[in-house]
Amino acid sequence: MTRRLDLLPWALLGVGVVAALTLVHSSPPAPQEPEVPATSSSPAPVRTGPRPGPSGSSGHTDAPLSEDEHRDMRLRIPHEECEEGVKRINQLAGRDPTDPKGVRLVGVCLAYGNVAWYKCVLRASNPEETGACDRRLLVPPH
Repeated sequence: MTRRLDLLPWALLGVGVVAALTLVHSSPPAPQEPEVPATSSSPAPVRTGPRPGPSGSSGHTDAPLSEDEHRDMRLRIPHEECEEGVKRINQLAGRDPTDPKGVRLVGVCLAYGNVAWYKCVLRASNPEETGACDRRLLVPPH
């Protein structure tokens, strides 16, 4: 009987991770940029410059990634930092640090969380800056 009780926290953690990843994968896909077919006279377009924000943003574009951010994006963070980052985001948005609205973001962080995102969230002073951190740095590798 005690053996089963020892496995209970691990089972609950596994269920939580599966639920979080299900939420991440069930979100609607981001709109794709239209592809322009390459012809012999025109090379395929190369996308440079800052990554555009979501269509709802007020025309602001996010800054391009620095070399340090590129490097730090490859360094994963443990779940403790994901939770601390989400607590910070909740606080800046005027919510309780453990507000359930951050649960989905914890799931995304568990999948893609990195040092660059964590540093950016800690430096942020308002919700708009944390949103920029999410758009720029909490993205799947490509």
